[in-house]
Amino acid sequence: LYVVAFAILAVLVRTWWVAFLAIIFSVLAIYLSFPFVNILVWGIAGGSLLIFWSYYSIRSDYDSSAKIYLARVIGRNLGTFFTALALIFSVLYFGSFKEEPDVVSLLIPEKVFIRFVQIFDGPLQSILPGFRPADTIDQFLEKSLRAQLENQGLKVEKSVLAEAVREQRSLYAKDFDLSITGKEKIVDVMYDLVSKQIKRFTDPFKRYVPIVFSVGFFLSLRALSFLFYYAAFPFIWSVLALLRSSGFVKSRIVQVSKEELVL
Repeated sequence: LYVVAFAILAVLVRTWWVAFLAIIFSVLAIYLSFPFVNILVWGIAGGSLLIFWSYYSIRSDYDSSAKIYLARVIGRNLGTFFTALALIFSVLYFGSFKEEPDVVSLLIPEKVFIRFVQIFDGPLQSILPGFRPADTIDQFLEKSLRAQLENQGLKVEKSVLAEAVREQRSLYAKDFDLSITGKEKIVDVMYDLVSKQIKRFTDPFKRYVPIVFSVGFFLSLRALSFLFYYAAFPFIWSVLALLRSSGFVKSRIVQVSKEELVL
């Protein structure tokens, strides 16, 4: 809707300062829905100037065209507008970061990790026999140790097996520097282990994380803008057609002077 409203404004509003004020207020309206941080000022300024430049480009092509071709007048000048929107939302995204961003949850959200493990339950069992994501760490160790002993043709008492499980769990806790009681689900222990490794490598670069993610967010939005362009264009054409058919907007033929170069 914002794209459609902007395109209609660019075509119908000839007074530049009216358009500029409308653009400023529309950008401010987007930011009013979010908590204010200082960085938003740059988003407001940069986004407003880019949108106004898109408006100016559309008006220039519109005024110099003998016939109204929406694809030429509006279409080829919406790129700057979509860049402005990408900038606005990227600044909002940057402003949403806390002083100490949780890099692990950004890179691998826990729910996504658990879902991934559940999907690849089968292949993981070939690597970790007896693996079940819902099992506790003690249940997994018990099944794993029992399977190893049975393969060797050995049978042990339950108390001996429980002691072996405790010893194995203590070794894992020591080797991986994790606090394990045995009641944790194995998938949670796996996530804690992965989180620990990620933090080890990313902590020195933590302060750059908001910038990197915001730039990536900007580039992603800009790359996907062609989808919004093709989705919005039929609505732009329909609204203008409706305004003309209702008589609210009229078309007229005007004579213009044309500059030519001659020998």
